[in-house]
Amino acid sequence: MTDVSSPGEDFSDTKDALESLDTKDESYDSRDSGDSGIQEDVEVESEAGWTVRDGAGREHAVVPFDPSELRGHCRALDSGAVRVGEGLFALPRHGLLSLPSYSAPRTIRPGELVVCSVPKSGTTWTLEMAWLVANDCDFEGARSRLDQNRYTEVGNLFYLGLTPAFLREYVPLVMTRLRKLAGLVHLLYLMLRSLWQSVGLVKTHVPLSLLPPDLLETNKVIYVTRNPKDALVSYYHHFSRCRVVKYSGSMDDLAEDYMAGRLPGLPFFSHVLEAWRQRHHPNMLFLFYEDMKRDMPGTLRRVATFLGKTLTTEQVEKLCHHLDFKHMKNNEHANSLMYQKAGILDMPSFIREGQVGKGRQHFSSDMDRRLNEWIRLSVAGTGLSYEGVQ
Repeated sequence: MTDVSSPGEDFSDTKDALESLDTKDESYDSRDSGDSGIQEDVEVESEAGWTVRDGAGREHAVVPFDPSELRGHCRALDSGAVRVGEGLFALPRHGLLSLPSYSAPRTIRPGELVVCSVPKSGTTWTLEMAWLVANDCDFEGARSRLDQNRYTEVGNLFYLGLTPAFLREYVPLVMTRLRKLAGLVHLLYLMLRSLWQSVGLVKTHVPLSLLPPDLLETNKVIYVTRNPKDALVSYYHHFSRCRVVKYSGSMDDLAEDYMAGRLPGLPFFSHVLEAWRQRHHPNMLFLFYEDMKRDMPGTLRRVATFLGKTLTTEQVEKLCHHLDFKHMKNNEHANSLMYQKAGILDMPSFIREGQVGKGRQHFSSDMDRRLNEWIRLSVAGTGLSYEGVQ
């Protein structure tokens, strides 16, 4: 894989500079913004929806959310949200502006290894594992470079939706406090770097149906999924402290929104089942987070076989030590600390607990029952199953 030098790894703390982003612009309405970018790229068919053409020439149905359905819990959706495609994937309305670029045939270069998942399903852990196996256990390289100098990210801005309301608050901060925003500027550089440079590994939360249509013919894809109840809890702790998404509801509110697919990166099962149906494709490796926790040596050997690599017993032992969750949590080179230093995340660690089966402890018995029923109905007849679902 090609090494990419960093423009600098010393970030200024920008938490104070972004404090004002917690204030919503209640007066903003995207329909009145004069932002014609979306309307120029789509053909409006009715008030109930329209179609949008992606970068590969495919048409996707677009259905707007009823504002009352969103309940005002998610800042990223404040200025309007839509459901896109057969999977009805939720994203900020202005995320549609990014759809052509993320679905274009050359967005992900042929030969790049892609790690894909629903947000908070073990993506960072899988990326670290994939990079080390693909790079012949280069532990020194893994310790010397921040994680986003070892992969490029496709689709982050697509889901977060940097709306005019957000930018109207943010741009003045950039102009007046640029020195303190150095960390955020560097982070944005890393997100956009994939437009001109490749490091051989790609992270994405964009579902397969919205990525380049020939992806599995030109690239190997590792898809990782996790018990939805555990992913839900991790989603809550992450996005309630993310200044761009800023989820403000309770855990029960999030459970309702999660099941209904009212949050960026969802619906969960539309996303997962697209990959599950491709699990037998020779360029698809479908992993479960729970298997990684229970049998990391076995998972490592599966990944190595998938990538055409051979691991010695000693290498497997070293990898298991490096990938142990307590080490991952304290590893600044794999823990996306730049998000904290850039003021995006108000939490001590990007990686939280990584426990299996503990999600149910956060819900009432009635909510746990409802979540189990939702999971059972969603996977019925697919062959997909999750541990701990009764």
